[in-house]
This record gives sequence, structure tokens and C-alpha cells, in this order.
Amino acid sequence: MYFACRRRLLLMQKVILGTDEWVRRGTITNRLNSRDNNLPLSCKEEIVGIIGYGAIGRRVAQLCRGLGMTVLVASRKGAPITSTRDTMGNEAHDTRTPFAEVLRRSTVLVLCLPRNPETLNLISHDEFQMMSQKTIMINVSRGGIVDEPALIQALRRGVIDGCATDVFLKEPSGAGDHWKEGDSPILKLSQDEAEELNLLVTPHVAWYARATIDGYLGAYKENVEDWCAGKPKNIVV
Repeated sequence: MYFACRRRLLLMQKVILGTDEWVRRGTITNRLNSRDNNLPLSCKEEIVGIIGYGAIGRRVAQLCRGLGMTVLVASRKGAPITSTRDTMGNEAHDTRTPFAEVLRRSTVLVLCLPRNPETLNLISHDEFQMMSQKTIMINVSRGGIVDEPALIQALRRGVIDGCATDVFLKEPSGAGDHWKEGDSPILKLSQDEAEELNLLVTPHVAWYARATIDGYLGAYKENVEDWCAGKPKNIVV
């Protein structure tokens, strides 16, 4: 999702397959530029802000560092910054950065946190105004964490450079001619506008893989066996 958004793959495909622009002009590299005509960043130039640092967030951080990106791990919004030293007094590898600072400094924001009353509309108008025009946002968390009308407004005004989202406030949600009141406003956009806004959408399938299914089945089996043995885990009260 990151590469598709940063390299504007949907728009590039539309231009190549639907026009003769490449032949006429000899190059369409300018189509990769942002709306304020800045060239795309390389991986080593990216500053990735990760909001939500559970198992998924940690794996994302590992992959991003492997690509040479700088990684910032956000503290909870409004939370005081606590010590980042480990039990031996050494500086911890995953130092937390204040939430607002992550928004200001990041060129890529990755959201991978749970939805709860504290995270509902965590990213809205005020948060978008803190971001850079270079920022692209990747949302693989849950619908409702990003204020969807605020996101559309930020994209239309060029406040951020793009967004790829796998989740929506209402799921499943109608789109295009099938959109109706109450569905996600993101999916009311036409395909042409989404491409121009550098908006990539997928229907909550980022998790879907053979390994994920196998992991779920293994966890189900282990949980049942532990419960039968009188040692239940993951108890939700």
C-alpha cells in the first residue's frame, strides 16, 4: 500500500492504459510528482510514524527499518513521555516520540491500533493540519480511527499527499452507484477523483493470507485445549 500510494500506481496505470500521453510526451515522470510539484521521496528519505505499537506496529517498524527508513513510534495522544531506558539503564531501541511531533515530522503515517472510545476520530481536522504536504497515511487498523470527512477535505485541499486505507467506519459499505446514506463517504468518491487525490482503497483484506488463516486455526486449537485443561487464556471480561 505504501509503494502504490507513494508511486501513484493507480494514476500511472490509468495514464498508460487510457491515454497516449507517454508516446506524445516521451516521459510521464512528472505524474509521480506531488500536487505542489515535489518529486517523490526515496525510502531512505522517508520518516515513518507508527501509531499503535503492538505486534503489527513492531513488524511494520522492522520492515521499514530494513528499507532504510527512519522510524518514529508515537506515544499515546496527550500522554506524558516516560523513561525510554531499559532495565539496564540503556536507551531503549523503540524510543517513544510525542504524538504531535510524530504528526509533524512524519512523511508516512501508519495506523495499526485498535478502535476504542479513546481512539475514535483520533485523526481529524486538527491532526491533519499538523501534517506535512509530503505525508501519506496508511490505515490498516479499524474504521472510525480516522475522521473520514476530515480525510477527504485534507486530500482535496492538498494538506497531505495521499492515503491508502483498508478500513472504513461502516463495513461493508456501498460504493459508486451503489452508495447510500450512511455508507462510508470515502467510497462515495468517483474512481477518477480518488486517483487524482492519490487515494487507494481496499475492502478490509490487508490481513488475508494463508499464514494468517493457519495462525488463527492454531490459536483456536490452543485456546480450546487450554480451556479444557483448566488454563484458559485471553479472557475477556
